[in-house]
Amino acid sequence: MQSSYDAIVVGAGPAGGQCARELAKNGKKVLLVEKSKDFSVNNYSSGGAPAEMLGDYSLPRDVLGTMWNKIALFTSTQRHYWGDEKYAGVVFDFMKLRAFLAQEVTQQGSELLLDHSYHHHEVDHGKTYVYLRNMHKQDILKVEAAVIVDATGAERKVLQNGKFEKKEAVAATGVEYLVEVKSEDYQRYAKTLSFFLGLKWMPQGYAWIFPMEENRLKIGVVRYFAHDMVVPHELSYRHYIERMLKECLQGDAKILDTHGKTMYYFEGQNEPRYEGNIVAIGDAISTLNPMASEGIRHAMYSGRMAARRIVDYLKGDNQSFFKYSKEMDKYFGFRWKTSEYLMNCMYRETKDEQLERYAQSFKKLSFDEMLQFTFQYKLKTVAKFSWNYFILDFGKKS
Repeated sequence: MQSSYDAIVVGAGPAGGQCARELAKNGKKVLLVEKSKDFSVNNYSSGGAPAEMLGDYSLPRDVLGTMWNKIALFTSTQRHYWGDEKYAGVVFDFMKLRAFLAQEVTQQGSELLLDHSYHHHEVDHGKTYVYLRNMHKQDILKVEAAVIVDATGAERKVLQNGKFEKKEAVAATGVEYLVEVKSEDYQRYAKTLSFFLGLKWMPQGYAWIFPMEENRLKIGVVRYFAHDMVVPHELSYRHYIERMLKECLQGDAKILDTHGKTMYYFEGQNEPRYEGNIVAIGDAISTLNPMASEGIRHAMYSGRMAARRIVDYLKGDNQSFFKYSKEMDKYFGFRWKTSEYLMNCMYRETKDEQLERYAQSFKKLSFDEMLQFTFQYKLKTVAKFSWNYFILDFGKKS
């Protein structure tokens, strides 16, 4: 290892990996630090994303679990489908995506350090030193950096030193199983993003089944406002996943892996994004979309934009991180505020009848409009959905 770097990126998730990748391609000396011993550890939810993301980020097909061209929405009593002949999106294999981004970093001459976590940093005679702890030997490694990138996700270990006010954030806890199923069961969910909205499936949240490679599915649940009983529910997440295994797969599934985590989302992204020569990206600045829990695409975007501003910073632009924060404001903008509003409406709902009405409002959207709603959060489509819901709700009350 070298003794000093242009940037140390702490956390090799999609945000950190993309940021380090962009910096390395710009000729910067980067150290990408990951606390896990390899990328199979903490193999969190594989995310659905639009197909153009492969081209936007120059990603190969082998980082995918599969591709999809259909969306399904299940409620407690109904099911709705949208689809097209052409593929509209992808499902990432989280492990393979992270490994690919890290490989790109090392191929550009920068370095990857596994099995180490951020301990602390200090400034001495104008130089910044980062202290990294070996996860097994517990010894400390001291490295100099011109810039530190906080890509530690929900832990927010660097910029906020892990001391953020959790009570002021929306806590969303997700649990997911990777299962192996029979071919006929796989085909029922193949090429489809399946979402489950209803008190039967997950009160105060939703559930999903995403296809991966042949005969493998990811089945999971997420609960918003996870530390509160906003809607009456069973405390056990396993209770709801096992119900899905029983009713959707007839209990005939081999569990290969289980994983989960809690995300903390600050409404309005009201938290710091930089301080001095430290800049935060990804879930450390609430890039996760609050309504759909889509995180990978937005995390990678923040990593890309931060990398560009870090290059400017290293050239002497002291306003570069301020500009980065303004760019993030513009990116989130009204779309995230709308998503926050829908999050608070849908995931606080105590009656299945109202949730069924939301599903009926979605049903009136075309497949392209569903894509715009789910991934682009376009105001026009959200307005159409809201109008559909208003008409249905008004008609029921009258």
